[in-house]
Amino acid sequence: MSPVSARFHCTGDVLTGGAGPDMFVFRPNFGTNTITDFNVINDVLQLDKSIFLSISDMLNHSTNTSVGAVINDGQET
Repeated sequence: MSPVSARFHCTGDVLTGGAGPDMFVFRPNFGTNTITDFNVINDVLQLDKSIFLSISDMLNHSTNTSVGAVINDGQET
């Protein structure tokens, strides 16, 4: 297995991972970003623990759309 590639992001990024597993890391106020090639088997989202109270809270801020999941951190209007 190849090493995980960590990718840190701020608002407005279009994110594309590498050939192996990727970790997409989001800090508070991450804004609007698009991941073009997220692989649910190999890739990981890491969200700062201050953004959501729990996994349940994060899921309550998520919407399933025709183009994939949308996670809203509640900071954008």
